[in-house]
Amino acid sequence: MDHSLQPFEMDCDAPTYAVVKVCRELGLVMPEDVRWLGARAVLAARGKPSAKFIFYHWNDCLLGTNDVVVCSCGGPLPFLKCYQFTLADGREIVYGFGQCHRCLTIYWAKE
Repeated sequence: MDHSLQPFEMDCDAPTYAVVKVCRELGLVMPEDVRWLGARAVLAARGKPSAKFIFYHWNDCLLGTNDVVVCSCGGPLPFLKCYQFTLADGREIVYGFGQCHRCLTIYWAKE
């Protein structure tokens, strides 16, 4: 049997496609075609504590109150700008998005 036809595992660190699609309207560049990284995973991988209030902790790293954290491309991390989404069932969810101006990676968090 040809191994190239076998299913493969894909690790996707993006929110649901509906949220990704809306991000174009929020001003993010090519959200369907760029790398997405969860802010919690980025901080955890770099030895930062996993903060319950990720938005504050993330921005503290950017403001220099902790060790400076940079994007994997070497550019500065973007600030996470918060947006409130209202779902069809009436629930409200807050997301934070920030896009690296250098490599266009989108960092995100869900509160």
